[in-house]
Amino acid sequence: MQEKFLVKNIFSTEEKLRVCDSVHKLKEHWINRGGYFEYPFFSLGAASYMDAREDQSRYYQWAKKFNPILEAEFAWLYTKIQDWLQTELGKEVKYHPKQALPGFHIFLGDELFEIPVASRHVDLQYRDLDWGDLKYKPEDSLSFTAYIKLPANGGGMSVWDYSHQDLLELDPLAREAKLSAAESKYQKFQEGDIVIHSGLHYHQIAPMEEPTEEDQRISLQGHAVLADDGSYQLY
Repeated sequence: MQEKFLVKNIFSTEEKLRVCDSVHKLKEHWINRGGYFEYPFFSLGAASYMDAREDQSRYYQWAKKFNPILEAEFAWLYTKIQDWLQTELGKEVKYHPKQALPGFHIFLGDELFEIPVASRHVDLQYRDLDWGDLKYKPEDSLSFTAYIKLPANGGGMSVWDYSHQDLLELDPLAREAKLSAAESKYQKFQEGDIVIHSGLHYHQIAPMEEPTEEDQRISLQGHAVLADDGSYQLY
């Protein structure tokens, strides 16, 4: 079964420029995610799939640190996204008070990004978080991305037709072999798009095409679980 995407272009030119200016204004708060190869990849805000998996306490420390900074600068943006999701999903949408607010991924132009440096993955990081007494339906989780700035030659996502459930019984090496042998499909997006998908099909940030030093890829990345009370809880 193929992954389904809901894509709408909801941001004006002025709004995109406003977000980019604010992200760069907060550069002192960027977290270097470049790893061993030191490629120019940063986040603004805690990232559940990296931070909670490695150290849940650090994730919550960073959520406490960055949430007020993000809210002060981007309250209008979070409200706009919340209102749009609520309309599209037909359910109440809330930012969960304990979790980190959706943060930004920032890639600066570098030839390293011509190869797929990101992992092939599914979005299961809700399992690494502390939800307290909240009951939710894992099978109804979702992921969303707002594409604020893309490289001159475009950007998007590589997607496989394999879901988490399809490869659940395989060990990690067998799973990687299966994905490596299968063709992915390139899902291209435009600046200003917001995209909703289940997050439960294997996907990967698509490589940049002939990146230059002037290129940037800035996106807001968020997720949600569907609580038993019928509301989507964003993080």
